Amino acid sequence: MTRANTTIKLCMGISSMILTSQLCFGEGPTTPAQKDWIFNPPAGDSANWDTNISPNIWVDLFDANMEFDISYGEPTIADIATIGAKRTAVLNTPGKKVNHLSLAGSHIEAGTLNIENGGSLTVAGLTKLAAPATGYEQTRGGILNLTGGMIETQGIVLLGAADQLHISHHGTVNIHGGEWISRNQVFLSSPEATHAGIVNMKGGTWSPKQTVSLSAENGAGGEINLYGGEINANPNTPIAFDLGTNAVINIDGGTLSAHVHQENGVMLARGGTVNLKLGYIVAHGADGPNDAICLKDSILNISGGEVSLTKGQIFTFEPTINIHGDEASIRMDGISSLPGKLTSKWNFIFNATGVSTVDSANSFINLSGATVNVDGSYFEGRAGRFKLFDSRNDAAFKEPAHLKTVGFDNFYTKFSTLDGDLYLTIIPRGGKHKELTQASAD
Repeated sequence: MTRANTTIKLCMGISSMILTSQLCFGEGPTTPAQKDWIFNPPAGDSANWDTNISPNIWVDLFDANMEFDISYGEPTIADIATIGAKRTAVLNTPGKKVNHLSLAGSHIEAGTLNIENGGSLTVAGLTKLAAPATGYEQTRGGILNLTGGMIETQGIVLLGAADQLHISHHGTVNIHGGEWISRNQVFLSSPEATHAGIVNMKGGTWSPKQTVSLSAENGAGGEINLYGGEINANPNTPIAFDLGTNAVINIDGGTLSAHVHQENGVMLARGGTVNLKLGYIVAHGADGPNDAICLKDSILNISGGEVSLTKGQIFTFEPTINIHGDEASIRMDGISSLPGKLTSKWNFIFNATGVSTVDSANSFINLSGATVNVDGSYFEGRAGRFKLFDSRNDAAFKEPAHLKTVGFDNFYTKFSTLDGDLYLTIIPRGGKHKELTQASAD
């Protein structure tokens, strides 16, 4: 029996392990009939393994942390790879394939898989970092650490799950290098879950080929924290990121990008919040200028970094865009915000010196269904004219009630348009400009 503080190493030239069904790092079988499933290395030189193991074999490592080092050997796991409670498996060998991967376990703490430089793993079916089951909270779900190499998940990935008592289990993916290709849907939460999965990126690339769903009905919202690297969504499904009400994407470096297809492309859907402080949000039509880049119900907070939504038409299904200060670069071509279901709310929050412009200079836009609010509570500047939208045509503001200012207590304010651009003029109160009143418009 392999016990505490164990390292299993398979070294090129002297060892191999071929498993035709299941390799489990976790709790082993407990009934007498199952005892035969426990694999023990042969007597003698335990490093010289050449074993073909029958189905449902468990390698039982009890409660110790362990390392499964397959740097040089050639183990083949044909069916299920399970890494259970408090176990850590290390992969830095290329060409590994499994039908299913589970880091969920059934313990308070689940398993960990580290994929390092040179390691590559293909999972043909389900990948679980969380699983409903046990009736008590996990203090930590499964963890996948990708620092180099590659993992390709061809089946569904579950990072969040809840049992019938709504007890949540949740997993974490940490990407510091390498590449994750997810060819099927990735779920960070499940219905009624009180906790949801987390993806942290400081480097590397994540390439989703189908929808990334961050929350589910009545469930906690998942979280994506992007500090570096790139999330490059090129989904074969209409929606790139399905956030849900409580989900959040924090961007403080790196790039969040999406390619959208034809008239149904949706970058952000179903609520949630995206916070851009540093880095990039990029989306563009994949097939032509008529592709739709849809923003549905979500909140987009922009305080820095760069936004570039181009080569398509941006349709706004009741999103809220909050622009904080003047440090961001924002380009959004072809904005279509119309009365009815295509409305939008734009909140320009001045910092001490101003606020960023939404650049649509290369396209025509329609903002007849938009509400624009400008907050000057933090403004410390002087008189000036500030461009809010830059476009090639009249932005189609038809109702002065859609244009409002607050917080400019010591200034007169007036909205105006010129050559398709929307401006806010600010003048200190002082007697000569009383004709300028808050929330006025040309």
